[in-house]
Amino acid sequence: MANQGIQIELDNKCPLQSDYQELLASILEENHNANVLQYETFCQSFNIIAAYDQGKLVGLGRAVEQMDHPKPACDITILQQYRNREIDSYMRKLLSIR
Repeated sequence: MANQGIQIELDNKCPLQSDYQELLASILEENHNANVLQYETFCQSFNIIAAYDQGKLVGLGRAVEQMDHPKPACDITILQQYRNREIDSYMRKLLSIR
């Protein structure tokens, strides 16, 4: 069977809390000092996005309003094995136009 590659699905809604907790556990395994948000805080953000690979949550992003800048900043977290695949740049683009 040929490898069909990664298919990333971007969704503009909160992931399931169980998926969120699984992603955070993986991130904390990679970096014990990672700064992580509580699920409720993330879901209350005004603009969020989630990246999935075949149903598995692999990344999260949110737009964060800044008082001194008209454009919001992006806060993006992606599993290490999915970095360097331009997922974060797609997420930034989508967050910036919403």
